Amino acid sequence: MQQESNLFPSGQALEALCAWSDNLKSFQQRIGKYFARSEALMSSL
Repeated sequence: MQQESNLFPSGQALEALCAWSDNLKSFQQRIGKYFARSEALMSSL
């Protein structure tokens, strides 16, 4: 039996992804001062 795959998150999954992304950006801002090179900051995210 094959399960249907949904490639586009919606509802609670989308909210969780947005929260995770916001938390990651916040984390990067807090630790950014410890990295001398901008490449280490992952600024493209």
